[in-house]
Amino acid sequence: MNPPPFTTVVALDSKHFQEFRLASQTWKKNRPEIWANPMLCFVDTAPPPDGESLGWWTRLLKRTTDHPQLKVVAWPPVPGASQRHRMLSSLVYGPAEHCETTFFLKIDTDTLCLKAETRWHENWWNEKEPYEFVTGAWGYSRGIDRWKRLQAWAATVPELACRPEVPGTLEPGKDHVRHGRIISFFFWGRRSFMQELARLAPGPLMPIDSQDGFTWYCAHRLGRRYAAVRIMKFGLYHGARGMEKRVKAILEEK
Repeated sequence: MNPPPFTTVVALDSKHFQEFRLASQTWKKNRPEIWANPMLCFVDTAPPPDGESLGWWTRLLKRTTDHPQLKVVAWPPVPGASQRHRMLSSLVYGPAEHCETTFFLKIDTDTLCLKAETRWHENWWNEKEPYEFVTGAWGYSRGIDRWKRLQAWAATVPELACRPEVPGTLEPGKDHVRHGRIISFFFWGRRSFMQELARLAPGPLMPIDSQDGFTWYCAHRLGRRYAAVRIMKFGLYHGARGMEKRVKAILEEK
């Protein structure tokens, strides 16, 4: 099943570049569609140690990555914002502004494509009953304070405030909220929904420092269709532990 044209989007900083360098080799080998379509890298251009200049990133990626349609986009510092909050925000506002295809694939730097795989979820681009996104299923949101800040922000947005609140259960002794939600290390989405989120929460920062939490919460509260699936069954592995050894084995496999 061949997907329609899409853009792969990645957020990069100095800490995660080596993961990208390794993991992207498995994307190229086992998901060649990623190499046949455009790629956007949103790079941290804050001063070292987190980032480098746009010129530095462009030269590095040109030297180490042979993607034929790679575009490097600077993601600059935001006064008072954490590096995490700023770079995760790039994965909402970046596709909204810079993606030129209807669909995009957001993939984390510690996500490996384990084997040659042609399956995609049957409704990832179904136009009759469209999903805003398809990604992995998860069971809780980390950080009660983060959850409360998200709810407080939503109460100020008319399009959300008029809708039912998203359910969640607090568990004694745990700093998380239990509910069925998403994890987005491999996230197939629509550019138009990111543009809608950018209108609801004009950047440069999301209301909270969680791209998947913010995206899922808004979709759920707006009553939009999305799918949270067993994403690993599509030939994926998520995690940085032992990455170099895993990548070597994947690349050597015939």
